[in-house]
Amino acid sequence: AGALRRALALEPDYPDALTEYAFYHVMMGYMFADPRVELAKARGLVERALKLDPDHGEAQAGAAIMSVVLDWDWLAAERHFRRALELASFASGETQRSTADPERLQLYARLGRTLELSAQHATAVAVYAEMERVAQADGDQAIVLASLLARAAIRTTVNFARDPVEGQALLERAQIL
Repeated sequence: AGALRRALALEPDYPDALTEYAFYHVMMGYMFADPRVELAKARGLVERALKLDPDHGEAQAGAAIMSVVLDWDWLAAERHFRRALELASFASGETQRSTADPERLQLYARLGRTLELSAQHATAVAVYAEMERVAQADGDQAIVLASLLARAAIRTTVNFARDPVEGQALLERAQIL
């Protein structure tokens, strides 16, 4: 945190430092300090980063997290996560959305979970399937497994996207990994 404070003292309008410092406050709020105070600080930093650079992917992800944990605004969270994914794809120079990286795969997982929480189970299944496709292109079997298990959980629990046969097939694929 000290290095981020020093960076911001030298360059107060640096979106990367603002966003990283926001994530620091999120973690402080989850683990060590009053979450109301820390999350309010995080929100202010994310909003400032977005004001400086609306196309900053990490700031978009931060805004999505703020939408979930502070506002319970699933639509805003979905919008910010999708924008962050779009920016991550653009930043990697992709044209076919095939390059996997841990941060991007985390965005898929968070978007999928947000969709689940807002009862958009079928859309969450589609996001997790895309996450699997990207992870397979990169050979990341751990993320493939996470995708299979997330989709199996949706398909085997009571919701409008329930499909026990598909859920079983997904679990069998997961078991093979």
